[in-house]
Amino acid sequence: MKLAQFEEYRTAQLRFVRRNKIMLVTLALVLLALVVWSGGGVTRQELRLMERVRSAQDVLYKWRTAGGSEFDPLADPHKTGLIGLEWSELSTTVGLLEAKRTACDPRWAVIIRRWMESLHVSEGDSVAIFTSSSFPGMALNAITALESLNVTPVLVVSLGSSVWGANDPLFPWPTIERKLRTEGFIRCKALFYTPGGNYETGGGLSEEARAIFRASANDVGVPLVIKQNLEEVISWKSSLLKEHKVKALISVGGSHANMGDDQTVLRLSPGLHKSGNGGDGVIGRALKDGYPVVHLLNIKGLSAEYGVPFDAAPGTLLYGKRTVGAAIVGVLIFTAVMYKFKRWSI
Repeated sequence: MKLAQFEEYRTAQLRFVRRNKIMLVTLALVLLALVVWSGGGVTRQELRLMERVRSAQDVLYKWRTAGGSEFDPLADPHKTGLIGLEWSELSTTVGLLEAKRTACDPRWAVIIRRWMESLHVSEGDSVAIFTSSSFPGMALNAITALESLNVTPVLVVSLGSSVWGANDPLFPWPTIERKLRTEGFIRCKALFYTPGGNYETGGGLSEEARAIFRASANDVGVPLVIKQNLEEVISWKSSLLKEHKVKALISVGGSHANMGDDQTVLRLSPGLHKSGNGGDGVIGRALKDGYPVVHLLNIKGLSAEYGVPFDAAPGTLLYGKRTVGAAIVGVLIFTAVMYKFKRWSI
């Protein structure tokens, strides 16, 4: 081979190699962007957040086991300590056990944190958490997510619970909350409790349940607020949003005041809303007044939308519609690049 031919061959090969490198680097960057866009990956900070939630659950499980709770271990196979009883005097309505277990998954803490970051909620801000006791696992996730951002939770809890929630007479929500605080897993203390039940005024609750709620609230030093009717509860809770200058509202469960009586709220999809019609309860009034609302109900629908497997063991990966779409696009792009890619050039 003459020198001129060799130089021509060498130049062509260098150009070929450079083209391949550019193609592979571009493929890697595109696939990385798809992973980030899909939300399937988590950061180290998010991993630490999930580990914190799981550590809290481990402490609660051992505490309740040692404390004589009659909860069924088979109902809480992942040992969260946040699954209640099939029925008790504190129960207000029926509830789906699988949904209660799914709400305990610490991946929700990451999702809630990401929602807050998307709203530019940051250190020093306040965010309201108005929750029933029906989903204590989700309440813990919400509190932990906010505190990981050094955001102050404005916490109001209705103490009535559907079955499998915080309906254990030995361990109602105030007792659980205090344990989490004394063990250092959360910093906040509820501002107020309400009795829950019909109209969130204690309607339908037995006197025994009311006595347990009064005693547990007094024991932790949190006022138990009992209004005369539903409208008073809605107006009072709505006023707390302005009084504490919150950046957003997180509504957990289906407490009567949060939902209201207007059936429109039932058409509100679970998740983050920056606007919309949420009926005549606290959720609807908050949206009307311009507050972003995180609506955490319909856990099965939430799971399908945001990538937390329904009734599965706690994990660290998030899979959702966006993740599936990103995976399909990634496979198609990879296939196209491999079709064009050649290792040798003759």
